[in-house]
Amino acid sequence: MNDDQFERISEISAYFTQRSDYWEEIYSKDSNPPNFMIYELFSRKSKVLELVDLFANNKILKILDVGSGTGHYLEEFIIKGHNVYGVDVAIGMLHKSRIRLSKNIDNPNLLMANINNLPFPNEYFDIILCVGVLEYLPNDRAAVKELRRILSKKGRIILTAPNILSFKFLTDPYYSFNRGWKFLLKKLGLYTKSGKKENGKLSIGLNEDFKNKRYLLIILKKLFRKENLLIEKVVCVSFGPPGFWLKPYLPLQANIRLSNLIIKLSSSRYFSLLKYIANRWVFCIKKEN
Repeated sequence: MNDDQFERISEISAYFTQRSDYWEEIYSKDSNPPNFMIYELFSRKSKVLELVDLFANNKILKILDVGSGTGHYLEEFIIKGHNVYGVDVAIGMLHKSRIRLSKNIDNPNLLMANINNLPFPNEYFDIILCVGVLEYLPNDRAAVKELRRILSKKGRIILTAPNILSFKFLTDPYYSFNRGWKFLLKKLGLYTKSGKKENGKLSIGLNEDFKNKRYLLIILKKLFRKENLLIEKVVCVSFGPPGFWLKPYLPLQANIRLSNLIIKLSSSRYFSLLKYIANRWVFCIKKEN
């Protein structure tokens, strides 16, 4: 890991530690979301859990959650009797997770570790979760390679990623006129970093320096293929909301109904191309034979 990559991981660790209370509160919301972002989080979680349950098929699995956050996914797996491990770079998140999981088990398996160097033997886990992590990493290919190393021969990686050509971005001119030109200038090396700072650094959450990645579906397929991994299934998390300059055209519940309708359509053969404009995806990935 070079100095820039180390600095980035340190920034991520500090950012999520400082916001551990916020994320604990967000993930503890009930199933009636007060805004579209929380709807997306619940949609993502439900789809991840469905894929894990489908693969488990009532068997007890050894599961690792990379970027385990405040432990809400791990808690679900513990309740179902799975053997779970969690790693994160943010000590504040691990602290919240330990408090939560200790209600169900003694001495939960939680470690502070970097995704590029995980302290586990080869082919150790049946399921590896990587939810809301890939987009922050300075070296995503190295991370995917490490996940493959510790995945069992017949195991699955459940991974999520955001889309740069999302329905939300395509329907709101804010992203092309306000963010798009800044992104282009950055690619050309002409963008001067400015914006809201926290502790002397640009906000990771606001992505002022464009270090948080978004992907094309075809790019992710190539990334996985380079590490001899195959996508078994792609599930869309959400679509929208359509709006103008960050203001949605429709009320929240209408946007949620619209998103759920497009998700349903995207899973059919006739409308499968809709997957290419989803806001986010959940991937079920396996090793290539």
